[in-house]
Amino acid sequence: EADTKRGLIPRSIEQIFNFKRYLENMGWVFHITVSVCEIYVDQVRDLLLQGEENVVKGEKLTLKDLNSIEDWNKVHELAKMKRSVAETMCNEKSSRSHCIFQINIHGRNSHTNAERNGALNLIDLAGSERVSKSKVEEERLKETISINKSLTALKSVIAALVSTNSSKPNYIPYRDSVLTFHLQNYLGGDSKTLMFVNISPILSSFSESSSSLKFAADVNLCYLQGND
Repeated sequence: EADTKRGLIPRSIEQIFNFKRYLENMGWVFHITVSVCEIYVDQVRDLLLQGEENVVKGEKLTLKDLNSIEDWNKVHELAKMKRSVAETMCNEKSSRSHCIFQINIHGRNSHTNAERNGALNLIDLAGSERVSKSKVEEERLKETISINKSLTALKSVIAALVSTNSSKPNYIPYRDSVLTFHLQNYLGGDSKTLMFVNISPILSSFSESSSSLKFAADVNLCYLQGND
C-alpha cells in the first residue's frame, strides 16, 4: 500500500535509474546531477546550500551528484527539511513556496562517442489560497500574496504560449514573476510540460476546485509555437 501512495517525483527518479541501467548495457555512461530550490516571496532559495543564508545571488545553484536512488533520498530529505512550511486555517502543513527539483543528465556512448544532454524539472507548486479562508496575517499574508501572484503569472505565460494563427510571435511575459523567469527555458521552445492539478472533493472547497479546473483547462489548450 505504501508503494501505491508514492508521488510523481520518486516514481520519476526510479524510472531514470531503471533506464540508466538498461542503457549502460549498450555502452552509455551517464552523469546525473540535481539542484533543488524554492521560490519564496520572490526569492530563489537554494535548499541544498549549507547554512541559514541560502538566497541565491544570480542563477548558480548547488549541484549534487546522483549515482543511486539512495543519493536521491538523501537530497530529498534535506530539501524537505529546509522547505518553507507553516500552519494556516486551511492546512496544518501548508507549503509557503514553490519547490523545483532540476535533474540534469549527460550521457556519452563509449562505442560511438555520441552525446546527449537533458533536463527534467519536477515542480511542486504551492496551492492558491483565499485569504478569507486561510485567515493569514503578516508574514503568512505576504507569502500568500506572492504565491497567488506567481500562479497568475504562470497562467499568463501559458495563455501567451497557446497557439495562434498569427505568424508574429507572441510576447511571453516570463519576467512577470521569479517563478516564470526561473523556468523560462523549460516552458517554451522545444520543451515538453506535463501538469497535474489536484482538487479537493470537499464541498466547502468548491470555489477553489472550480478555479483549479479552469486553470487546468487553460493549460490543456497550450501548444508551443514552432512544434508540430
